[in-house]
Amino acid sequence: MKVAITGHTNGIGKALFTTVGNAVGFSKSTNWDINDPVNRTDIIKSIEDCDVFINNAFDGYAQCNMLFEVWKAWQHTDKLIVNIGSDVTKYSMSPKRLEILDYYNYKIALKELHERLQNLNTSVNMKYISFGYVATDKTVEMGIPDRMCISVENAVEQIMECINESRIYM
Repeated sequence: MKVAITGHTNGIGKALFTTVGNAVGFSKSTNWDINDPVNRTDIIKSIEDCDVFINNAFDGYAQCNMLFEVWKAWQHTDKLIVNIGSDVTKYSMSPKRLEILDYYNYKIALKELHERLQNLNTSVNMKYISFGYVATDKTVEMGIPDRMCISVENAVEQIMECINESRIYM
């Protein structure tokens, strides 16, 4: 099984990249910007021989663009797309939480797009997994207490379980 991962040099993506073994990674730090349409096209070409695509990199609506373009390329295959969302979508926004309104909207869009594409009943297998806070460098910088976070290893375990369960259908 060959896996492609966006955002593979930090946080969950970095831990996944190390865990998976047979993986290719795409991150801004390695000159792959999912906001750039040319880069997205090149990523699609680069992952033709992959079995799994983990849509992990968050960069505004670019994560949605990446999902849609991979889905278009893979819709008639039995490959797997795993979208990494956020539990923030489970809550309604309150005026006290306006500082995360953009993030909330981006993740709502990803979840909605995932659900709509999944409902089209194409051959590609799709999974959506979300977390609350994960103990990454970013959450530490934000000052999120450890007691409110799951570990990166726990997040990776959940993603790997999702992939392994899906292999039954691959």
